[in-house]
Amino acid sequence: MLGKNLRNAVLGIGIEYKNSFQQFSPVFNSALKKSIKLNKTEDGFYIDGLLYYHFLDKGVSGSLKAKDAYSIFQYDTPFSYKDKKPPISALKEWADAKNINVYAVQNSIFRKGLVPRRIGDKVEVQLQRGRGVDDRLVEGFSKDLDDIFNEEEK
Repeated sequence: MLGKNLRNAVLGIGIEYKNSFQQFSPVFNSALKKSIKLNKTEDGFYIDGLLYYHFLDKGVSGSLKAKDAYSIFQYDTPFSYKDKKPPISALKEWADAKNINVYAVQNSIFRKGLVPRRIGDKVEVQLQRGRGVDDRLVEGFSKDLDDIFNEEEK
């Protein structure tokens, strides 16, 4: 169980993570930004959003030249559509909003994939500026230790 000060430090960092993820999210869909939520756990947090957020963040490898390791359509990502096309249901809302043929979007992602946006990496860099994450956690932990020792002295 985290102490009060460390818990506050962790939740403060969590709020910054959520806000940064929203800031660096693509502008083309406000539903994506609105879906990014901070979920608290007993000893921390996790960030969640619409399913396709992870595909935008990490990218998707396409099928063209799939056997060529140097292909521009291959990315360092766990996601790929090499054998089947992405589901229309996942693309329809975005394609309709942009007035683009959903089947053209499906074929493009299947052939070329999606370039990784590395949103998580940008968030990490931003949060390490100034008082970094490590400093804030150490500060919260130190305050909790001070509180424990001060209580024992009373």
